[in-house]
Amino acid sequence: MNMDQALLRFSRALPRQAQLSKQGATPARSVGTIIDVSGDIRIDSYPDTQRKAAVGMVVYRSEVVITGGIPGQVAGSVQIRLNDGTRLIVMSNSAVGFVD
Repeated sequence: MNMDQALLRFSRALPRQAQLSKQGATPARSVGTIIDVSGDIRIDSYPDTQRKAAVGMVVYRSEVVITGGIPGQVAGSVQIRLNDGTRLIVMSNSAVGFVD
């Protein structure tokens, strides 16, 4: 199973309300800010938006941070300072989703 297939399975397992939320339907809620990036880190948003992670970038609810397993990209890690001050470190070849 490749990373995209795993993310699709993960997305389908989310609570129904998270899947029905459309971009722009409600104000985006941030969960934290990226404070360090190494390697090629991708952030996926529902339904099909992808962006490359960079220091200072805000991460929003219902996004998935992917740190590896993407063909042609270098696996890495990312540090995110969550809004409550907690620092979250996501190591290589991982995916973390932010949901309600």
